[in-house]
Amino acid sequence: MSEMITNEQAIAMIAELTKQLEELKGGSKVTNDGMKKNQRPGKANAGRKYILLSKELKSWGKVPQQQADIAKLLSKNMEVGKEYAESEVFDMLMEKSAEYNSLLGSKQDPTYLFRYYRGLKNDQKHAGFIARGFLQMK
Repeated sequence: MSEMITNEQAIAMIAELTKQLEELKGGSKVTNDGMKKNQRPGKANAGRKYILLSKELKSWGKVPQQQADIAKLLSKNMEVGKEYAESEVFDMLMEKSAEYNSLLGSKQDPTYLFRYYRGLKNDQKHAGFIARGFLQMK
């Protein structure tokens, strides 16, 4: 006769198998603490700096609400032409993101969204902060 497993054991086994399946599929990676990587605050690169080039995000093409809100947040908290460390930018995002519904309601961490929209290339439909001439990265 086989051993019976408890509900708790079955749930733990399912969670572990789900984690392994996500890793195999190459999708959103689930970390040991059970959170997906895009849901945790990013680690700032000590050598990376940003300069705000304009108070307005160029709005040609499609601008998702989260990207527009991050641009508003940064333009309110940064001076044009001044250099900011990535850690300072991440602190701004963490402190002020709750003021914007699109960021507050997102499952993704504001630092993850910033990094995504920072590097988005210009494909004539979408573009990131750098491609739109909003930020410069050093």
